[in-house]
Amino acid sequence: IINGDMRIAQRSSSVANISTTDTYYTADRWKLWIGNAGTFTNSITTVDDVRVPGFRQSFKYECTSAVGSVASSASMIFTQNVERHNTLHVKKGYPDAEYITVSFYVKSSITGKYVLEIYDNVNSRHCSKGYTINRPNVWEYKTITYPPDVTGRLHPADTTGLSFYWWLFAGSTYAGGELTETWQSAVANQRAGGGTANIGLTSGATWEITGIQAETGKVATEFEYLSYAAQLALCQRYYHKLDNASNTSGAQWLYKIGHGGNDGYRRATINHPVAMRGSPSVTNIAMT
Repeated sequence: IINGDMRIAQRSSSVANISTTDTYYTADRWKLWIGNAGTFTNSITTVDDVRVPGFRQSFKYECTSAVGSVASSASMIFTQNVERHNTLHVKKGYPDAEYITVSFYVKSSITGKYVLEIYDNVNSRHCSKGYTINRPNVWEYKTITYPPDVTGRLHPADTTGLSFYWWLFAGSTYAGGELTETWQSAVANQRAGGGTANIGLTSGATWEITGIQAETGKVATEFEYLSYAAQLALCQRYYHKLDNASNTSGAQWLYKIGHGGNDGYRRATINHPVAMRGSPSVTNIAMT
């Protein structure tokens, strides 16, 4: 897991009116999948609570417009996709495959049973387990251990290997079956099976998380803090931003090098801070 303490948010610290687009909104490496689940604001919030020692930022969803009922195809998933290069030590598909233990701090105004699913994108296999939020608006520490999977190997590549899916809203298409808690070929209605908590049914409902760690073995260990520079570099493998707000000198340099000429072209050399996972797409940021 990269950026489990939510310190890096290159895109934004808050985005409102989220309802249909599946993308990365605030904290780096954390993506939202959403459909028919309501409208939300996603923000990076300050944490100051003795129940969450060592963490000062959290990832938060707040429902600003609820849906009246749960459509069968409805879904809302907070996720991190893990590159295959970073999954090989799990030894998935081998006789000595490892247990995976996920730990995190979570708080929600909606109590009940939620589901965290690990999904093998290469072999279309998954394992889903539940966790319960017992008290509204109180930080709780959760650990979930997943059994080894001796089926379905993951070979080195820069594409997605495992995905971690926190289900926050699920219709019968995804939650209509039973929760198996074992690795198996993917069954759609068992992905969030048994989950009862849906945060999109209540306007003002909130769900927050921080301190996320995934590791091999049956026991959750203390969170592995990285320096800010190391954490930023890990995130920049997948995304980095050059603009007036966060890198004024770099943006001016880019403008001066690339602007001018009468041949209809603008040219610039971009020195990436770290080697990126793949060929990047570029989004233009208007400059004045």
